[in-house]
Amino acid sequence: MEKNYDFFCILGLILFPLIIIFIAPVWHEFSHIIVLKYYNCDYNLNIFFSSSGFYGEIEPCCDLNPHQHLFLLFSGSVGNILLGFLFSSLGWHYSKKKKPSSIFFSIIGISFLFSPMIYSFTSYGDWVNSLKIINYMLNIQIPNFILPIMGTSLFLIPNIRFFMNFKYILNDWIGSEIEIIENEVMV
Repeated sequence: MEKNYDFFCILGLILFPLIIIFIAPVWHEFSHIIVLKYYNCDYNLNIFFSSSGFYGEIEPCCDLNPHQHLFLLFSGSVGNILLGFLFSSLGWHYSKKKKPSSIFFSIIGISFLFSPMIYSFTSYGDWVNSLKIINYMLNIQIPNFILPIMGTSLFLIPNIRFFMNFKYILNDWIGSEIEIIENEVMV
């Protein structure tokens, strides 16, 4: 039975920029909306498109206490992180079963984790505002350099798993290609 790694790899690479530019930002904003709906809070949503993709601004139309506001800010990135780890875990699971779709799920997982990692390197946005609220609530000063460390850690874990997954796929992929070449040479 021929395994179709090429198809799943190409499909994953085609979806990679689409997820980063369109799908992950929309899911990010949708995660904020889920939290606002949980708090029975109306909101104003503005979606924008720039050279870096979609982004949104959600303005709650109710008063939120600092804990609720912190939960709201974290929900966007956490939504992407959960999807990223879910798809990365599927990739890892299917790589153990030597399924070609494992490469697809791994690429999709990394693409959902890409935007939270990028947010951690910016000087504005949900992560920075969350850190400000934490500093206010705890009356301490957590340095801003902690954010890139957190973002890089979140991104490194699935990438390490991806390359471990890729090792299994590559061994299987090369083995099947060698088998095809040997069969052609024999004929």
